[in-house]
Amino acid sequence: MQWWLWPATVVYFVVYPELGLPLAKLTNRHALWQGDRSVRAMALTFDDGPDPIYTPAVLDLLDTFQVKATFFLVGERARKYPNVVEEIRRRGHEIGNHSDSWTFSHKLTDMAFESDLLRAEASIGIGAHTVRLFRPAGGLIRKQQQAILRKHGYQLVLATGLPFDPFGPPSAWITALTARSMVPGGVVVLHDSGGDRTPTLKALPRILRIAKRRGLELVKISELPR
Repeated sequence: MQWWLWPATVVYFVVYPELGLPLAKLTNRHALWQGDRSVRAMALTFDDGPDPIYTPAVLDLLDTFQVKATFFLVGERARKYPNVVEEIRRRGHEIGNHSDSWTFSHKLTDMAFESDLLRAEASIGIGAHTVRLFRPAGGLIRKQQQAILRKHGYQLVLATGLPFDPFGPPSAWITALTARSMVPGGVVVLHDSGGDRTPTLKALPRILRIAKRRGLELVKISELPR
């Protein structure tokens, strides 16, 4: 077992909800963090795709459970796998912008950030009449960059649930950490690209069953009651 899993779990269960999340909300006031907590609906989102192996597998599982999700795609990967992008759309899921090159957004100049945003937009196929959602690579973004998002009609989307699946924990950990955030109004981030996503795929059916047992409807970000 990876050495960092225990401290990461302490951070997730204790530090993040008590300190990290409230502080992050103060510095990202225009972001969508969560929906209406009085409605039994939550959003499942997937970052870093598309991937030719894992994204189709995720789509098949979502179809099996009759669930819709939001996929935040990386522009350069969308150019490489355009057929997967179209398959996401064909199956009725929502697509958001997750930057063009997966460079940490807060490290880019404002000009470079805007260029990256628009290049990804063109590659992913976000049109003038579609919902415009953006999640920054690494989850960090500066105030000036948030203004650029608003200028181009984007809603900044962050999350309340981060189960560390990019770092390769076992599927049981991904399930447990995700389950903690599966509450009315929650927004959970999983990953369908960027490495071996086998543990995430193993966890996903369990996660979807937990949602069903708890009476939670899984919806796209644009459909999340606020």
